[in-house]
Amino acid sequence: MTLTKLLCTIGFITLAFVSFGQKSIIDSLLRVESSLEIRKDTSHIKLLYELSSRYESIDLDSALLYGEKALSYSEKIKYKKGIAESNLAIGNYYNAIGKYEQSLQHFMNAKVIYESTNDRFNISRTLNLIGNCLLGYEKIEKALETYLEGLKIVEELGDEYRIAVLAIGVGNCYLQLEDNNKAIKYFSMSKRLFSKLNSEFYVAFSQASIANAQASLGLYEASFENYNLALDVFKQSDNQYSVAITYQGLADAYKKSKNYDQAITYYYKAREIFIDRNAYYNLKEISKELAHSYASIGKFENAYKYHQDFSIYNDSVFNEQVNEQILEIEGKYETDKKQNEIEIQNLQLSEKDAKIAEATLRSNTLYGFVGVSLFISIVLLFGIQINRKNNSKLNAINQDLGHKNTIIEQKSKEITDSISYAKRIQNAIMPTADKFSKALPNSFVLYMPKDIISGDFYWLVEKTDSVLFAAADCTGHGVPGAMVSVVCNNGLNRSVQEKGMTNPGRILDKTRELVVEQFQKSTEDVKDGMDIAICELNFKKENFTIDNQSAVLNYAGANNPVFIVRRQDHDEPILMEIKATKQPIGKVDKPKSFMTHEVALLKGDTVYIFTDGYVDQFGGSKGKKLMYKPFRELLLSINNESMQSQKNLLTKYFNNWKGNLEQVDDVCVIGVRV
Repeated sequence: MTLTKLLCTIGFITLAFVSFGQKSIIDSLLRVESSLEIRKDTSHIKLLYELSSRYESIDLDSALLYGEKALSYSEKIKYKKGIAESNLAIGNYYNAIGKYEQSLQHFMNAKVIYESTNDRFNISRTLNLIGNCLLGYEKIEKALETYLEGLKIVEELGDEYRIAVLAIGVGNCYLQLEDNNKAIKYFSMSKRLFSKLNSEFYVAFSQASIANAQASLGLYEASFENYNLALDVFKQSDNQYSVAITYQGLADAYKKSKNYDQAITYYYKAREIFIDRNAYYNLKEISKELAHSYASIGKFENAYKYHQDFSIYNDSVFNEQVNEQILEIEGKYETDKKQNEIEIQNLQLSEKDAKIAEATLRSNTLYGFVGVSLFISIVLLFGIQINRKNNSKLNAINQDLGHKNTIIEQKSKEITDSISYAKRIQNAIMPTADKFSKALPNSFVLYMPKDIISGDFYWLVEKTDSVLFAAADCTGHGVPGAMVSVVCNNGLNRSVQEKGMTNPGRILDKTRELVVEQFQKSTEDVKDGMDIAICELNFKKENFTIDNQSAVLNYAGANNPVFIVRRQDHDEPILMEIKATKQPIGKVDKPKSFMTHEVALLKGDTVYIFTDGYVDQFGGSKGKKLMYKPFRELLLSINNESMQSQKNLLTKYFNNWKGNLEQVDDVCVIGVRV
């Protein structure tokens, strides 16, 4: 996700904050629009670009649809105002998806029209959008010139709201030019005006802007105070992008002050929100800063991890092709301007109806624009500064990282060798594929550790008349999770082999006792433990024989359920879920006994146990968690397949769902058909 795309997205989200009840307003506008469909007059066109503006906060595709529809109708009836507004709406869409050259072209088309009618109010409005685009391209001098041109107009008009908005843009430019005192001057002007207008939300953005400049001047305590004041307001508004950007700004300020522990804490807070929203540009920057912060305090394993993450996210945000395109557009703007003015003069206007509708919609359009423009301009303060700072200090950082990477690589090789050996040990305590398939011939084990070694493990013990098997998820993954898994695996083995237990609930009770006993030997309060689903398949109980492959299932779970899919003669298969006891294997305040559930299985029934790594994986078109409902539907859809085919299909589905995203947890799924 490129920087400008992220900033525009934030702006659109903010518009939803400014325009309360957005969905209900859109519904009302759609009802009116359907009644005007046959007219295609100026009133209808105004409604279309108002719809486009409203949709910017919730559905970009719909925003483009209504913007293009408004442009088409405006051109047919040669409605100049509609052509300009439609260009702005379409420009906002292209800005949001990262097609900056198209965005700038549409903004400039609108500017030509407003200049031809000397509409100074809308000229200033368009200049602010163009300034945001130029600032996103790091054309700082040109952006400053554009903002100041707009600021001069609104000062002459006496429009305090727009003065405050454009002052933010001017302040951002001075911040990039490292004139921090001038930046604070304009940010303070914005804060004063927004305070006068009782706009608490935008006062907070001015404070965050001031905090950024203060950190650059080394005024860290003042910077922390202003960031935290802004953060309180953003949290109350529930605008998570604003919260994340402020966390990132706080982290940068702490890092500048060499308080690396606090910096890391706030980078993680921001990272959590950006992961949830696939904000790849910010994730790239945060990964880079985390790598540097960890290296600065000697934690090289963590530094290496985030340096790898940085490499993954490090797509080219500002490439040569885009820069060439913007230069071409700027030149084309000047050469095409006269031709556009000639064409516009030939437009035959019919604005009598438009003036009636414009009075009604003007206020909403103004405040909607201010919401988008302000956020784009404000958050550029944080995002673009990071990119410019990185470019200006790239050589120094590369030299620093080069030296530290050499150390990291040496230590990483030692660590990787040790971890690889640990993997051999972990594999030795788990049943081999051959042992599992001999004990349960019609089965599969899907086991995909997130790292070289895993906090998940699977377990199997054969008894005279039954088979015990389990899928377990220990606290954490990687090295910490694997260490906990050894303790928990040992507890299971001792419960069965030393104590002779076969009842799943009693096995879990005893395992908990042994695990807690082991961890209590530590001088620290260790609360690690395990979630698990454990099953006993019994083929010798009364009325059940191994010949017809029927059996009794005894199941117990610590937080992890069991699914049973049963085929029916002429109907769709059904999925039955037996819920787990809601507590882990480990230290809890009020422990209770684990419940054993007994189920009579029929021939063809399939038993599935699993850890949460599969359902918790982020992916899909929206980058969300898979969750349990789609997982259940997937198991039902593949149930007629062989067990090996099911394993292959589950693996393929998981990888397709994950796409290019990182695997978030260890994965273990076991399927057994009787």
